Amino acid sequence: MVKFKKKTIVIKWNPPFSSYPMLVFLSDLTDACYGKMADFNWSVWDHDKIHKDDTICLPHV
Repeated sequence: MVKFKKKTIVIKWNPPFSSYPMLVFLSDLTDACYGKMADFNWSVWDHDKIHKDDTICLPHV
C-alpha cells in the first residue's frame, strides 16, 4: 500500500460558468442532508493527485 501525505485541496467553483449549476448543487445538498443519495458532480483536472484523506475546500467565487 502506498502512503500519501495528507493535503488540503482548494477547488474554485464559479456556478455561472460551470456545468454543475447552483440550483442542482442546492438540490443535491438538500438530498444529502435528508440521507438521500446525492451526486455532487465537479470535474477536477488533477483528480489523480487527490486522495481519500485529503481535505477539500470548495469556495464559491
